[in-house]
Amino acid sequence: MLVSLTESQSDKLLKNLLKRNQTTSLPHLICSCVGIDRKAVKGRFTHFLFERSLNPGQISFIELIIDQLTETGILSPRALYE
Repeated sequence: MLVSLTESQSDKLLKNLLKRNQTTSLPHLICSCVGIDRKAVKGRFTHFLFERSLNPGQISFIELIIDQLTETGILSPRALYE
């Protein structure tokens, strides 16, 4: 079915999917559906954490960011305040 869509139909479908899922791009939509591998995210933050001396509260905040990224694939500003 997707292969038979015209360019304008596929644009409309994508715009509707992005709007319905409140995402801004196709990569965000995909990541919000499948999440991101926790090990990959932790690997990205490892260098950052070892370069700094963070207090337990700051480390906990970083862990919350990692949790959000691995669960939803994106980090919304609203999640930082929850």
